[in-house]
Order: sequence, then structure tokens, then C-alpha cells
Amino acid sequence: MGHHGIAKKNKGTHYYLTEAMPLVLCGACLMVVLASSEKARGIYNKIVESYRLPDIRAAFSELEAELSSDKIVVLWEENIEDLRMRHPENRGGVKPLLPDADFYRRLNKMTSRYSHVFSEWFDLEGDKVLSVDFRYWLGLIEELVSVGFNNEAEQARGIYKVTPATSPRLVFAIHLSAFARHNRVGIVDDDERKAVSIYGRSYDLRGLLADKSTDRDRRNWTKAYKKAGYKLWDDDRIVRIAVTWYQCRVVCSGPEEFCREMFRQNIAVRDASNVSNEIKDCDYAVGYPRGRRATLV
Repeated sequence: MGHHGIAKKNKGTHYYLTEAMPLVLCGACLMVVLASSEKARGIYNKIVESYRLPDIRAAFSELEAELSSDKIVVLWEENIEDLRMRHPENRGGVKPLLPDADFYRRLNKMTSRYSHVFSEWFDLEGDKVLSVDFRYWLGLIEELVSVGFNNEAEQARGIYKVTPATSPRLVFAIHLSAFARHNRVGIVDDDERKAVSIYGRSYDLRGLLADKSTDRDRRNWTKAYKKAGYKLWDDDRIVRIAVTWYQCRVVCSGPEEFCREMFRQNIAVRDASNVSNEIKDCDYAVGYPRGRRATLV
């Protein structure tokens, strides 16, 4: 879908920028947590509702005013020009030119200049939260991380291996998801429709997404994705990895117990070392301390 890092090749497969995969996996793990835990869903719903609080609503409204859609377009175009300058061999648009990791790093650096709009609610230099509303919001996120991403038995002993302090990427993924849910933003991508849903209204993208390219065009795009550092991922594989991570790290005490349970329930015979290797990217994404000490609170 589009050419900016989540483009769809075939049904169920997408190209993702390698550097974006940890955030994608955080999002996948979050969806598994919310599907599996009623308590986590309750906390998440409170986070979604917290965007209605006066300070939070005012902060994001001010950010939207400062970083308007017109400014975002200008920043994007400036980075496209920088991308072209870094690839002079592609002069004239002979081959597809895709935003790479440097493109997004530069764009993030440019947009981070607008962090000053939050100074009324945060002491950015002292790293303090000045707003009661934002303290409540952050407290809910901390509670969701603690409840949803840590082993149930260890929680009872006050042991938390995943915390907001060690998992800023997970905190960001929760914010992105909840903020999109609050604004009723979603993607509809099925056999009947391809659309963006905003505030309950769907905007059909079939005309924009119609694939009229030739086999040669598709081969060129495939080469362009690989050159720009994108990798083709199967969506089902991402979900399977996230589900296995949840079963190993939250439901069970680790891959060993998970494999024993799989065998005991006559589901499958799995090797613990292979399972551990399978979920290592999720561990890294959510900040699970492989081989490091847990946080005792």
C-alpha cells in the first residue's frame, strides 16, 4: 500500500523498512495482549479515553497547529529532494526511488524540533511531567506495560522484566495505537475494499492503489525495496511470533515451560532453543532483558 515502508506485495505480505520492524513487532505484541487479557483491554480503553482530558487535548491541538499538514508536506518534499541528491545515479527517475533509513531519520529529526509545544505540560530539560492529566496518562501506560507484558506469576512477586523505562519503543507503540483509536483512524484492507477510515467515515483508495504495473515494473520495485533496506514479511508470521512471545514471556515462565505445555497438551513438539531464537526480535522490540536482571518494584 503506497511506497513508504508498508507496501503490500501480495495478500498477507508487506515490505517493511528493517529499522521499522521493532515498532511493528511492538504493535503486534500489543494486539495479542489486548486480545488475550480483559484487564489489559480495560486499561487500554482508559488510555484511549484519556486523550479527551483538557491538557492532553490542548497539547496535541497545539502540535497540530504548529506542525500542520502543509508543513509536513514541505518537510517530506525536502527529504525527497535530499534522497534524490544522495542517489544521483537515479537522475531522471529511471528506477523507483524509495525512502530509506536515512530519509526517516532526517524527517524525525526535523519534526522533533516541534517538541517545544509540550513545554507548558512538561519540563523537557528536567524530564518532569507538570500536568496532572499527562501524569494520569503516563500512569495508565505504565500499568498496561506492567500488567500486559510481564509474567503473571512474577507480577505477584513484584518482578517486572518489561517496564516503560526500559521499553520506550513499546510506550510509543501504545501511544500510536491508542491515539489512532481515539481519532477513529483505521485501515480497511480486504477482498472488497481498500480504504482509510477516519472518524467512522471510509475513504476508498481503490483508484490510488490499483495495480496496473507490468511484470517488469514489479521486478523494478522489488529491487528498489531491497536496495533501500526493506524486507518482505509475511503478516501471519509476524502474528505467530507475537503470539509465541506472549505465551513464553507472559503466560509461561519462558520457552522451556511453553514447550512443555505444548507437549503436555499434545499440540506440538517444540525445541526451547529454537523458540527462544524465534522470539528474540520481539524481546528486543519490547525491551525484554534476555540474560539481564529483571526490575524489582
